[in-house]
Amino acid sequence: MNKIQVENRVGNQVTRVLAGHQLEDDYVECKGEWYDDYRKSARQIAGLCNAARGEDATWIVGLDEDAHTLRPLPTTEHSTWWRR
Repeated sequence: MNKIQVENRVGNQVTRVLAGHQLEDDYVECKGEWYDDYRKSARQIAGLCNAARGEDATWIVGLDEDAHTLRPLPTTEHSTWWRR
């Protein structure tokens, strides 16, 4: 999936959640915030990827599916977070 496809996919998912729909499935998971528990995050990402069975999986951080809102995120250095 190229950058434009990712942006379109995430944009469509955000629009659906803000309109009041639930969307998490085997390919998409929404998180309202970055987890400080890196092991928990790694397990959730691995589970999502396993469920997608080789298809593209998307983890959207900052999208609260329960409250149907976007949440501001603290400044996080993503490359540092990902390495942990």
